[in-house]
Amino acid sequence: MIAVRDHSKKKGKKKENKIEWSAGITGSKGKEKIRGRGQKIGNIENFPIIVSDEIETVEHTKDIVKILNSLNLMDDVNRLKSRKPRTGKSALRGRGKKIGKSILFVVSKSEKLAKACGTIPGIDVKMVKELSVLDLAPGASPIRLTVYSKSALDDIAKIKSSHLELMVTIKWKLNKQIK
Repeated sequence: MIAVRDHSKKKGKKKENKIEWSAGITGSKGKEKIRGRGQKIGNIENFPIIVSDEIETVEHTKDIVKILNSLNLMDDVNRLKSRKPRTGKSALRGRGKKIGKSILFVVSKSEKLAKACGTIPGIDVKMVKELSVLDLAPGASPIRLTVYSKSALDDIAKIKSSHLELMVTIKWKLNKQIK
């Protein structure tokens, strides 16, 4: 007898992933959710944080630190420095330190920025194509502090999903404010 596979489950999983991905992106505008996760956002009022495309050309870590200071995001990066090393068997087995998650940069081209952010613990840089639910909600926490470039928002707007209507309206309002 020949076994026949049921491929209908695969389609449902793709739909679930797309809904979760969309929810993660649209949820990045909630100030209280970001604060509730334990991230230090200071006196930042507008979410999501949108920066110009020039951030994709930054090559040095010192420039990223200056940008993070100007965006008032350095407090969130510094909160990861207060973590204590583990003791016992986990330390002996090479798992002595746990690195938390801080800021996520979503850009259209990530080569230079990823190299510049590589030495700062907790900061991740992802292209829109590479973005997953695990990046947007690490450890099943509801949301993560996310910084988008303008071209990344354009790429997100091209993705067809009814759940991303909010991001399109944010982009429209941003363009209206700039003009």
